[in-house]
Amino acid sequence: MMKRKTQNIGGEIHHASVSEGPSDRPVVLALHGFSGAGSDFEAITSHIDLEVVAPDILGHGDSPAPRSRESYRIDTVAHQVVTWTDDERPVFLLGYSMGGRIALRAAPLLQNRLMGLILISVNPGIEDTTERTERIARDAALAAQIEQNGIGWFTEYWSKTPLISTQKNIPKTIRDSMMESRESQRTHGLSGSLRGMGQGAVNPIWNNLPHEDTLLITGELDTAYTDIADRMCAVMPNATRMVVENAGHCTHLEDVETVGPAIQNFINRVIG
Repeated sequence: MMKRKTQNIGGEIHHASVSEGPSDRPVVLALHGFSGAGSDFEAITSHIDLEVVAPDILGHGDSPAPRSRESYRIDTVAHQVVTWTDDERPVFLLGYSMGGRIALRAAPLLQNRLMGLILISVNPGIEDTTERTERIARDAALAAQIEQNGIGWFTEYWSKTPLISTQKNIPKTIRDSMMESRESQRTHGLSGSLRGMGQGAVNPIWNNLPHEDTLLITGELDTAYTDIADRMCAVMPNATRMVVENAGHCTHLEDVETVGPAIQNFINRVIG
């Protein structure tokens, strides 16, 4: 069972969900996806024998949701999440979708404390200028709609998008918890996240991917992100791939019983 924890970051109180684990071993810093919360990792933690610290990322859950777009710059958010770890303890970074984008920017900040990364459905960035401009425009339009129509509208809209539609395969108890969290989000937190650290808003980092041991996980039904992960694996010297059958974008929750043990096996291999 994850417990709630708070921390003062830059004069504001941030929140996280934390599982129990030995304090003399590495910690897993788990970063959730867009419109999620740290508690989304509850089901996975039962398969991981390390402490898992899962912050509510800026604009999400119980953490602050400032109105300024500048507050949501991904480099700023990466520094915030790293403060949940101490200065000496080794760290595994676990990131899903938006959380994976942040994890890739947080990795260099950890320096020699970073033991490895588990990246689920992650894109290092859009390289094509035209495609990126179009994505920025789509995210800005969605942000405006969220502000205008409210969280109820967003929740219904989001559940119908093709990328997210396979979340209907998530076990009911897990899905109900996710939906409760999503329905409690704040409009300005989600819109700020889209404008500040959406897929189009961040610079691509294909030429600066980590060299540490990395497990790249995707669901076979999410063909776009599976192709991206294949390309990442080809250029990351210490990366391995895992494609989960009959799963989509939210791979770790659509098939907890496959992904959870795979994460623990990866951790065991890296620790030795």
